[in-house]
Amino acid sequence: MWLRRISRQAAESAGLAVSESGDLREYFERALPFTTLDSGAYLRAGIPAVTFSMLPIGLSYSSQGFTPIYVEPLVQQLSPVGRAAEAWVRTVDALDPPPDTSMSDFPLDGAHFLPGRVAGWLQLLLFTPLFLATAIVWGKDRPGWEELKPEFLALMAIVVIGLDGYAVAYVLVNLGWLPRYELFPAAPGDPFLLQPVGWAVLVFAGAMAFFGWFTFRRGGWGRYADVLDIPYRRVTLLVFFSGAVFFFWQINAYTVSALLGPAAYLWLWIEPRPTLRGKIPNVLLALAGALPFAACVYVAVSQSPVGPWWWYLSLGAAYGFFPLIAVAAFIFFVALLLRFLRLGWRDG
Repeated sequence: MWLRRISRQAAESAGLAVSESGDLREYFERALPFTTLDSGAYLRAGIPAVTFSMLPIGLSYSSQGFTPIYVEPLVQQLSPVGRAAEAWVRTVDALDPPPDTSMSDFPLDGAHFLPGRVAGWLQLLLFTPLFLATAIVWGKDRPGWEELKPEFLALMAIVVIGLDGYAVAYVLVNLGWLPRYELFPAAPGDPFLLQPVGWAVLVFAGAMAFFGWFTFRRGGWGRYADVLDIPYRRVTLLVFFSGAVFFFWQINAYTVSALLGPAAYLWLWIEPRPTLRGKIPNVLLALAGALPFAACVYVAVSQSPVGPWWWYLSLGAAYGFFPLIAVAAFIFFVALLLRFLRLGWRDG
């Protein structure tokens, strides 16, 4: 909060108009803390940073694409931005030590904010129905680890396949077989981002396909865990869903509430049903709960024209634009979605 206040004062001292994010936009910016601005690399390293930029008044379209329209020539625009940046640097340099505030504090207006701890607990309360449903279902039979293990192994089999693909991409980057960037993403027009490297795509896809076949082939441990006839698959998924919510809530409550909130209310109704008429609602519930993830992918990709979305996301993970914990969480909840879909398609 103090960094934002200093940035605003620096911009206003240079005669620049400053606009603040609305409450809803602020919430989603906290939930999706990925930025393609230069300050993003520093923020991911835990270093306070801001990016000073100016918004155009409009766009003009030509055969070359969209071009921003500014009131003044670019050189004249940069002068006040430079003064604002200088004022910001001098102010931050004079702070000894910086104010002790939390990055999770949520601004209510210019002078008040909601403490991060309070905001976090309020968001955790949104998952009360999920926690209650899990407790009720588990308390009915109180299954032990051996009863929960088969569905857990089937869930982890999918997670392992995703992590294998991530590991291959990461290794290719660190071996220097793919271009190294000081910052990712590079310029939007970079051919490397617009035109996927064929052999690298084959390596990514081939590695995941191989591990998928190896895990779910006849006799594979993933397939074996999936075909066992056990009555505790639903409670297993709810237990690990609840546990994952609580774990990732401690990292970023905004992300958890935004991306997993709908799923927490929809997926708990999924259970095996004997008829097609009962299975179709299960599928719809599972897919509806995944809509925030689809929106997250759209937001991450739409920030700049970078070519195929799957190539952009793969490179973003490999180059560290998306932190490892975010990649692991994404893979885990994709696996959870697939297992809930599988649960909903089983006969009752």
